[in-house]
Amino acid sequence: MARPSLQSSPGCALSSGGGTLIHPSVVLTAAHTVAWTEWSLKVRAGEWDTQSIKEPVRDADGTTQKALASVRPVTWMARPSLQSSPGCALSSGGGTLIHPSVVLTAAHTVAWTEWSLKVRAGEWDTQSIKEPYPYQDRDVARSEMHKDFNNGNLFYDISLLFLSEPMDLAPNVQLACLPPPRVKPSAGTRCFATGWGKDRFSKTGHYHVILKKVELPVVDYYTCQEQLRKTRLGAFFELHSSFMCAGGEKDRDTCKGDGGSPLSCPIEDEPGRFAQTGIVAWGIGCGDNGTPGVYVDVANLRNWIDDKVISKGYDTTVYSY
Repeated sequence: MARPSLQSSPGCALSSGGGTLIHPSVVLTAAHTVAWTEWSLKVRAGEWDTQSIKEPVRDADGTTQKALASVRPVTWMARPSLQSSPGCALSSGGGTLIHPSVVLTAAHTVAWTEWSLKVRAGEWDTQSIKEPYPYQDRDVARSEMHKDFNNGNLFYDISLLFLSEPMDLAPNVQLACLPPPRVKPSAGTRCFATGWGKDRFSKTGHYHVILKKVELPVVDYYTCQEQLRKTRLGAFFELHSSFMCAGGEKDRDTCKGDGGSPLSCPIEDEPGRFAQTGIVAWGIGCGDNGTPGVYVDVANLRNWIDDKVISKGYDTTVYSY
C-alpha cells in the first residue's frame, strides 16, 4: 500500500486516496485521485496508523522521520494557525502564551488579514490526539502588530494575539516570563529555542510533528553583525536594533516554520527558571557554522508589549518576574 497526498503548502497535506507500490520508484493509482495540477504530490509507503508516528515511517524521498526527545516541560508554547476554510488550518509558526488571553509571536507569521486566526496551546505531538493532557484551541479576537513592522526587512517583527476566551491554565498550559526592559543575557549564555519547524533548510527538510528543543548560545550584537556580513547580506549590512542573535553552531538552529517561536534564557540567580528573551525572526540558511540566527529582542520591546496588554485591560504582572 501507498498513500498519495496533495500538498497546497508544507503545512496542509490532504490525503488523496490509495495506491500500490509496483516498483521501488513507481506507484499505481486512479487518475481521478491525483488530477490536481496546481498542487504538488507526495507519496507515503509503509504506513499503518495515519494518526501515530510511533512506527518507522519512510517517505518516498528516502528520508526517515524520527521522533525527537520529549520536551513536555515547555508548557508556554502556542501554535497559531491560519484558517482558509473550516476544513484546512495552515500552521503559522509558533508563539508564546504570556497571559491566559494573550499570545506573543512574530508579526510576519500572522500578517494575513484575509484569513481568520486560531491558537492552540498545550500541544506536543501535532499528529496525535493521545496526549496525557488535552490541548486547548481558541479563536483570535484581535491582533496587534507593531506599527513600524516592515514585511521586507522584518524590523519590529512582533505581534500580540488577543484571544476570544482565556486559556485554562493546566499542567501542559502555563505562562512564559518576559525579561524587564533592556535586561539581556550576556554573550555565550546557553539558551534554548523550541518549535515545530524544519529539520534542515532545503526542499528535503521535514517539518517536525513533535515539539523540538535546541540549545543555542547568545551572540552579542556586534559579533553577530560581523558574522552576518560574511554571508550574502554583504559587508555593509547593519543589524537593526529590534533584533538579537543566538546560535552559529553547526547543525544547531531554528529553521523554516519556527518563526514566532520563543528563545528562552535562564533567569540570573534563579536556577531552573527561564524568560523569553527572543522571538524567532529570520536567518541565513539553518545550522551553518558561524552564522547565527536572528531573533526579535523581547527586552528592547518590553515596553511596547506592556502598553498593548494594558490597553486591553490585562495585568502585566502575570509574565513579570
